Amino acid sequence: MKFLFSLGLSTGKEAETVLPLIKAAGFDGVEPTLLPEGFPSVERCLADAEQLKRIADRYQLRIPSMRGGPLFWSCFSSSDPELQKQAVALLEIAAQTLVHMGGSVLLVVPGRYESHRKYDEVYAHAVAMARRAADIAQRYRITIGLENVHNQFLLGASEWRQFMEEVGRPEIRCYYDIGNTVYSGLGNPADWIRELGSEWICRIHVKDVNGEGEIVPLLAGNIDWPATTGCLARIGYDDWVGVELPLPNEDPLSFLQSAVTSLHEIWPPSSNN
Repeated sequence: MKFLFSLGLSTGKEAETVLPLIKAAGFDGVEPTLLPEGFPSVERCLADAEQLKRIADRYQLRIPSMRGGPLFWSCFSSSDPELQKQAVALLEIAAQTLVHMGGSVLLVVPGRYESHRKYDEVYAHAVAMARRAADIAQRYRITIGLENVHNQFLLGASEWRQFMEEVGRPEIRCYYDIGNTVYSGLGNPADWIRELGSEWICRIHVKDVNGEGEIVPLLAGNIDWPATTGCLARIGYDDWVGVELPLPNEDPLSFLQSAVTSLHEIWPPSSNN
């Protein structure tokens, strides 16, 4: 198992400050986010990607994946032709950026349900866009990992499986977030892992959730980690695991070190051999 820290960066200067801390804490990689005004940004994607890759290489951090950013929430499953064009353009930019940094998995949110639309309509448009996304992924030889988030859409593991089977493309899989399942009140992560299996899960995000439904650091919540990691082991998952938590401004190194310590408690080093 390899561990990465997932975050959004505002500037190259911030990357120069934060990436050495991520390395010092013991992470193997970093997962940046494509942002409208960030690093890498939509406007300066390739130049930013090249700079970020140099910084990561300097600290021997890999960039195996990238989050597609917040813009996909509104356009991926939209019925608006202009927003659909925006989604395709963003997918193209994101794929180029990811490959430029040496990554192979692009995380994308598959849109969202809104009350003024019919659920079946959202679903149909998301399937259609996922197929267009698969064409882009195939050209760039990457996988698009659609992430389960708090978007009132695709509300169970069986529906996720049905959705991906309907898309019918191997380039489209699930970037499964263990904490988001609990945060959204959608059941037991172990059940999701059993249902989706190695066929559909391409990468894993982790966070914890407490009894009040708040996202908290690993091992500070109520997720049953032994049951969850046991299911991951049974499906043969041994790829990247990403911590997706806000990085505090105060003493970020201690926060990162605590996250790595928790990861090693959840996945003892002997279990990664």
